[in-house]
Amino acid sequence: MLLTCIEQATVVVNDSRLKRLADDGNKRSLRLLEFLDGSSGAFRAGMQFANTLLVLGIGMCAMSMYLVPLSRYFSELGMGQSGAFVLSFLITMVVTAMVYLIFGVFLPKGIAGKHAESIALSFASISKFVTYFSMPFVCLPRLISNIILKIFGINPDDNDEDVTEEEIRMMVDIGSESGVIDDDEKEMIHNIFELDDKPVVDIMTHRTDAVILWINDGADKWEEIINETNHTRYPVCGNAIDDILGVVNSR
Repeated sequence: MLLTCIEQATVVVNDSRLKRLADDGNKRSLRLLEFLDGSSGAFRAGMQFANTLLVLGIGMCAMSMYLVPLSRYFSELGMGQSGAFVLSFLITMVVTAMVYLIFGVFLPKGIAGKHAESIALSFASISKFVTYFSMPFVCLPRLISNIILKIFGINPDDNDEDVTEEEIRMMVDIGSESGVIDDDEKEMIHNIFELDDKPVVDIMTHRTDAVILWINDGADKWEEIINETNHTRYPVCGNAIDDILGVVNSR
């Protein structure tokens, strides 16, 4: 449970937040950033190795503790030896898997998601220890995995962390549904992406269609033009339309 919690917290912790803390003099943030900068792959491999050992250990303990008693119990009920063994094995596996999922996956990840920063910083030393301790055991499996990936034309060193427009839109929608992002903010973010797809002619006013306030017309004339056209901003020109002196905000 603890290792899963540490792994999840370290993976999801906000790098920008850690950098700000490091810039403010937080030594633990600085050490964690330096560690993850050069050992993020080794960290994940080490944590997976440690979790795998724990899962195997839990499974073996469960089998040794409950498989034989359950088999004996079902045999006493009149079930054949083979059937009793298979049924006991299935029950032990299902119960063990459920317990592991609850206490080894869902709960740790839920806790890590809420307190990622504090957990990642508090247990950074454990992360380093597990990473360096596991290195001799994960080197060969990683090497074999990389060779297999290259055979299939996949470069294992590529780390595609580019966030697409669709992913950002999806995150904004999720944030809006949960109440983190206001509807106005959601609309503004979506409009920013749509703006990139629009030609200039759709969002600009041609100079021949622009409503001009001439400097020599006076305030009364300006007020009349503003009331008739009801725009937000008006260019103020001198003797020619290219002679722009400023901008009036009608509000």
